[in-house]
Formats: sequence, structure tokens, C-alpha cells
Amino acid sequence: MNINPLSNIAIASIHTYCPPSLQNAECGKNMKPGHCGCIAPANIQKFEIAEETDEVLQNQSTAQKPADADKKLSSAASLGSLELADFSIDGLESQIESLSKELEDAFGRFAFMNGISRDPEIELGISPNNNVYVKSPHPDKERIEEFFANNEYHRSKINELSSKTQMLEAIKESLEFQQRYAVDPKAAVEEFSHLFNDSYKRSTTVKINSEGLDYQVKGSVTI
Repeated sequence: MNINPLSNIAIASIHTYCPPSLQNAECGKNMKPGHCGCIAPANIQKFEIAEETDEVLQNQSTAQKPADADKKLSSAASLGSLELADFSIDGLESQIESLSKELEDAFGRFAFMNGISRDPEIELGISPNNNVYVKSPHPDKERIEEFFANNEYHRSKINELSSKTQMLEAIKESLEFQQRYAVDPKAAVEEFSHLFNDSYKRSTTVKINSEGLDYQVKGSVTI
């Protein structure tokens, strides 16, 4: 069911059914708005949205004092799901760091042996069929793409880096949404409306320059 968060229908609650690998013991128990007890990123959860009129939500908001809102945010921050998420975020960041170092070293050797300059900066993208291509103008574009085309191992590592950086961003954004929702559900849904859009996709650009290897994750709605 598609809901326009800007309409006169307010989101009353969100129930999530999350992948087993991202569940914890509290997942699905005593569901609260925007929280089911696990850390599954919003864009891979199945959402069932219960609707209530603005009047109901406004009555709830009127009764809620600022101090109570602060209390709710503090309570959300102490939930077990956030503790599990912190661990997962640390784990992903560690894996991303290791992947980046491995790819930087491998590409550095290739660039040195073949006289390939990192100036201008090299921007790498992933095609729909998981091939690596050079997004930015570069005089050695063909040789760089050939390196990854002929090197299945490092091509797979670039794809792994892309997947994990997008997962990391999804988890962080999901947690931010849950915290905002605990304070102001309607405002949170308006701010994070893209998370409810099946056409919202993330993409990773891997950047290699004289300083090393870095990445950038962007999200957009595809038509």
C-alpha cells in the first residue's frame, strides 16, 4: 500500500517483518511506532502501515510535552536494537576499511607497473551487470576498465565494497528515522518519505586519487 506522507492521512504505526539475519530476540515483540526490535534497514523491510486521522495524531501530539519527547528519544537510544546496530555498524566499517585498503594496494601496484596516473582522480562505478567502469574522464579509462574486466577477484571486491557501503548508509538512515519517529511520527515520515518509495536506490562511487581510495554513497529515486 502506497501512502503519501504529505496527505491528510497520518502514519500511526509501522510494523516490520525483518530478515532473520538482522533480527534479535526482541524482533516482533511489543511493536512500537517505527521500531520492531531489530536493525534491518528500512529499504529492505516489508512495511505494513496502519492509518489514523490527523485528529488522532494531533491529540496525541498536544498531550505530549517537550520533556516527554526528550524522554522518548532517550528511551529509543537505549533500546537493544540500537546496541545491536552499533555493533553492526562497527563491523561494517571495519570490513569497509579492510576492503578499501586491499583494493587501494592492488590498484596501486597495477597503476605503478602500467604508468597510470591518479591525477585526474579516477571515479569507478558499478553497472547493472556488476561490471566496473570509469565514470570520470580519464586518459587511461580503457586500461583501467580492462584491469577489472580481466580480474574477477578484484572486480568482486569492488562490488562487495559497493554493497557494504550502501548497507551501512541504509542502517544509519533507518536508525535516524526510528529516533525521529519516536518524537514526531508525521514529521519523520515526511522527512524520510523516500524510504517508502520502491524506486529509491543507492549507488556507490569509488574514488581513487593521489591521497588513496575513498567512496561516496548517493541515493536517488529512479523512474
